[in-house]
Amino acid sequence: MLSVVLITIFTNFSCSANSIDTEYVIGKIINLETTSITKVDTLSIIDKNDQIWVFKSDGQLGHFTPAHLKYHMIQGESVKIVFQYESQIPMILDITDYP
Repeated sequence: MLSVVLITIFTNFSCSANSIDTEYVIGKIINLETTSITKVDTLSIIDKNDQIWVFKSDGQLGHFTPAHLKYHMIQGESVKIVFQYESQIPMILDITDYP
């Protein structure tokens, strides 16, 4: 009986963890604000429809250091940002080179 309850709880938790609504946008970086040489605070991009998106970061974006992101900005290379809304400003969950 206990194992059935634990399986049910685990299944419900797994389903709810996957139900986070995420979106993505592809664009070019136009602004970058950092808190240190390794941490990103906010990132702004412009998409193909000339819409400007401003994102918040928890600081660490994997190998996408501020220097790497500035390189993308200078070169005009696109990035893909996966995000979710935690408040009015969307939070970056993942960022990758595009294409």
